[in-house]
Amino acid sequence: MNERLDKKEQLKSAPDSLAYHYDQEYKENPAMFGGGKPELFVLEASEMIPAGGTVIELGAGQGRNALALAEKGFKVTALDISKVGVDSMNSKAQGLGLTNFNAEVRDSRDGITGDFDMLVSTFMFHHFPREDAEKLISTIKEHTKKGGINALVTFTVEGDFARSPNAQGRFYPALGEMRELYKDWEIISYREEPSEAKQMKPDGGSMINIKAEIIAIKTV
Repeated sequence: MNERLDKKEQLKSAPDSLAYHYDQEYKENPAMFGGGKPELFVLEASEMIPAGGTVIELGAGQGRNALALAEKGFKVTALDISKVGVDSMNSKAQGLGLTNFNAEVRDSRDGITGDFDMLVSTFMFHHFPREDAEKLISTIKEHTKKGGINALVTFTVEGDFARSPNAQGRFYPALGEMRELYKDWEIISYREEPSEAKQMKPDGGSMINIKAEIIAIKTV
């Protein structure tokens, strides 16, 4: 068992791993995504859960959403594969005096413990094979309390990321697909709109993707 765990840790630290990639990115840019500003739709969704409710963010990065939610008084768990990102989140939380926040180094696909009032994921699913992403979305729904909220956003098949050579087999849903995955829930809002990435094209132009953003409530 220990040998398998050691092997897993070695894979995470390999130069071609996603964890290694984001460790390097976060070291170079402490406020890589949005200058540390939370996604507005995540804050909007949080208004629909009880004060002091439980929240988990999957792929929390450097904590721009998770920390903002903790500052609003929610009990927040943040997961990310980057140790640099997790250490940064926990350090910021300590500096802010937040005792209702905990960040852990974990691949979201390894499972979710407990049920939550709100589950959040922003721009993570495109890193995963389609089968893994679909399974994870099912897991997210299972671990949402009745009356709880999911707030998710992902890149769709319509965009520069999905046309890149390494995108084959990864989860880039078709337009409308995220809404279809939540057809058994009450969909509060669903938007598909352009999103400008920080990555640039070889010609220096911005990479543009169509993102799918959903807020849904579990009614049964």
